[in-house]
Amino acid sequence: MKNLLAASLMALFSLTFLHAQEGFKIEIQGGLPFNDFNTDVSLALGLDVGYMRAINETFDLGATVGYIHGIPETFHSEVVLT
Repeated sequence: MKNLLAASLMALFSLTFLHAQEGFKIEIQGGLPFNDFNTDVSLALGLDVGYMRAINETFDLGATVGYIHGIPETFHSEVVLT
């Protein structure tokens, strides 16, 4: 259930701005960590930029460059003083 919720939230926060089949593409991504990464990373943000060119009806050629940044967890439960 937890994985389904995490996957649903990741799909919800992923936005794709696609102009057409050919041309420039900009994609903004967001993600929530789970399992082993949950203690080190609190949020993940990403950006992809690409260009696609139609060579003919069945073949497209292009390139994409992307960056994903994991925002570190700043709250650790063992540091809290009572």
